Amino acid sequence: MSRPFILDERVGRWDKFRGDGTGSRYVDDGILPGAGWWGVSAVDDKESSLWAACPCGCKLLLSLAVRAGYGSPVWTWTGTRERPTLHPSVQVTKPGGCGWHGHLTAGEWRPC
Repeated sequence: MSRPFILDERVGRWDKFRGDGTGSRYVDDGILPGAGWWGVSAVDDKESSLWAACPCGCKLLLSLAVRAGYGSPVWTWTGTRERPTLHPSVQVTKPGGCGWHGHLTAGEWRPC
């Protein structure tokens, strides 16, 4: 089942998440699976990473670097902030994660 990518500034607020030893999970039930927010560099105020609530609904916070130096691996980002496309695919591999694997294409999360 595909899910829309929705910009939600709560995804960028650390008070909406808690760490449980297996990563950060959101605690605000109003945050929808697949919602996200752009992290920007303090150096040049440009997008550096995409933070997103896992599209499967497990509440895991995904941090997807879109510029070198802001995490690894680095995804290629095309499209707009509102309808991003990332390459390659996204796979949740964190310990305790759900294992979701899919693509974010034109603002739509699609599982493989």
